[in-house]
This record gives sequence, structure tokens and C-alpha cells, in this order.
Amino acid sequence: MQQSLLDYNQVKESYSTLSKGMKQVIQLSKQSNEEKLKTLTIVEFDKFFSNFGIFLNQIADYEQTSIGGIKLKGRGDVFSGSLIMEFKIYNLLKNPIEYKKALKQVKEKYLAPIDRKIAKNFTAVLFDGETTVFIKFNEKQEKWIVTRKGFNDFILHDWILLISKTIKIPISSTALRQSFSIQTQLAEKFISVLYKKLTKSIKSNQRVKMLFDEWDKSFSY
Repeated sequence: MQQSLLDYNQVKESYSTLSKGMKQVIQLSKQSNEEKLKTLTIVEFDKFFSNFGIFLNQIADYEQTSIGGIKLKGRGDVFSGSLIMEFKIYNLLKNPIEYKKALKQVKEKYLAPIDRKIAKNFTAVLFDGETTVFIKFNEKQEKWIVTRKGFNDFILHDWILLISKTIKIPISSTALRQSFSIQTQLAEKFISVLYKKLTKSIKSNQRVKMLFDEWDKSFSY
């Protein structure tokens, strides 16, 4: 999926539809609050990713106080894997005072608690419909670097790629059961391949035979 997203030509039509949808989202959010901007943006993103068999509502967390097991100092808007997305009221970031305040909020509440050893894996995005701010950790400078740009199709493309690279399904008993239970094709194929490999190796590899015999003995008890 990530490889296909990296090829702009392969998904040109999907990006075109997403771009039109985002323009409508921005228009609708001008006279509303940040919640509407967040909700409508995620809806458009979900439409886009569903074309590739990925559904954000299954992997994104909303209004959470932790990310990747790290306890944060505030409740973030949207978390997807190692990506933090924070939405603000339309055009708020144009105001220098509000911009500094929003930046401080993201850095202190969400980024500061992240250990610097793993900080390079995390990215934060601030969005108000007109301005997009990407915040990434620079290992050489050992600090969070801020990139502020006006929202356009190129920024949208970068944002989508960023989401695709940071998508991770949260580890839970439910997620593991859905992905690896005996009812799944993945589990059936894995068991079949494992059985064939073991059957072949037991005859040709003494160590494999020894380990299998120990396992068989334990389970016989």
C-alpha cells in the first residue's frame, strides 16, 4: 500500500477527489469550529484510504491521552500510529500570538513526554484549514523542527504520505484475534507452511527433531 501511495501517478484520481473534498471541507469550516474541521477532514482521509483497503476508523484514536504507550500531558485530537494531528479553528494560526500558543501546546503536552531516543519516529501536524505545520524531531540538533506552510495540494500529498508511513494497528487482544485467529486465511496458510517445513526438517535436521520431541513430550503430559 505504501509503495502505491509513493507513486503519485498510480493514485492521481484518488488525490484529485481528495483535493476537491478538502476544498469543500475548508469552505464549510470557515464559519464553524475546529471540531467540524477535524471531523470532515478525517472523513475525507478515510474515503481516500478506503480505496486501498485501509479504514482509519479502525486504526486511529481520538481524544486520547497516550500514544504508543507514552502518557501525554493533554488530550490530543487524532492519533494514528506515531502521528499526532491537532486541529484549530479556521485560520487561527495566522495570528502570531495564537500560533505560538498552539505550538507551545503541542510541544509541551504531546511531544515533550516522548523519550528523545525514539522521538524521530513521531511527527505532529497542526492544521487550521489555511496553514499546515509539521513538527519532526531532528536527531543531529536534538530538537523538534517546525515547518510551517500554506495548505495546498503538495502539502496534502505530504500529509497523506506521512499518514501512510505511520499507520500501525494498536496491539490489543481484539486486533490480534482478528488478524491471526484460526478463522483467518493468514493463520491457515501459516499453519500449513509451518507443518510442511517441520515435517521436512524433522527428517533432515537433528536439532529440529530434538526440539519437536521435547514439545511433543510436554504436550502429551
